[in-house]
Amino acid sequence: MKFILLSSLFFGALAIVSAEDGMHYFSSPRPNTIFRAADAMVFTTNDITNDDNEAIIARLYNAEDDEFVKEIGTYTGATIVRPDDTDDFTFYWQIDVPPGTYFVRLFEQDADGGIDDDDEEDNQIRSHDFVVRDVLPFKKRSLLNRRRLLKAIQ
Repeated sequence: MKFILLSSLFFGALAIVSAEDGMHYFSSPRPNTIFRAADAMVFTTNDITNDDNEAIIARLYNAEDDEFVKEIGTYTGATIVRPDDTDDFTFYWQIDVPPGTYFVRLFEQDADGGIDDDDEEDNQIRSHDFVVRDVLPFKKRSLLNRRRLLKAIQ
């Protein structure tokens, strides 16, 4: 009887622990959100370190081929320290890449400069894919704004 109870508890705990591993996605932006070149993007996640002696590095990748594009930010110390690991961490990026589909992945860098970049799927923290489109020409943009205003008035 005790063996069955202990076995059940062990396998139950194992299932919970293994469910925690895997890809963790940012809460924003949502999947396939469309942005315009030169827009400012807001990224929000809560699955990152809470240690003030570690840095978070945000890297941009092309979603079509998973190729690294550029580093878009490094966040350290007071920037990433939150009261609890489950609190949201938000950072911003001004889009400065050509049109395409991209995603951002976060890496932890410890105090001695080592980067945790295992390619395993466990505990990867990344955004959903998002789309960057060309900036609308001025005339087209003003026409869309006029249409929006007219709809709001009606």
